Amino acid sequence: MHGEAIAAFEKGIALGGAVALQKSFIGHAYGASGDPAKAWEVIRELTELSKTTYVPWFTSAIVYDGLEERELAIEALQKACENRDTDLVMIRAWPHFDNTRGDPRFQDIARRVGLR
Repeated sequence: MHGEAIAAFEKGIALGGAVALQKSFIGHAYGASGDPAKAWEVIRELTELSKTTYVPWFTSAIVYDGLEERELAIEALQKACENRDTDLVMIRAWPHFDNTRGDPRFQDIARRVGLR
């Protein structure tokens, strides 16, 4: 149901403005649906946005997971951990990390955050 998810995210962004987390959700959906060009465009948008406002590394990790770029997702999660990103408390629950969750480094990050 990636198409429906993308349509819903696009509508939400249009109605409420795009913040990094909403952008990351649509980027994940693009990657997971087989549209890597659009997912990488979201990464570029997040990078550009980070020049003027705080963009948590967590958001890039979400997009990288959708792209099945495990190394980049882990790297972004490690940076999020170093920055004490509060959204990390969700990494075990959110499906946005299904492609990365099995990596032992993911488990280490979850442990460092205080998740069991």
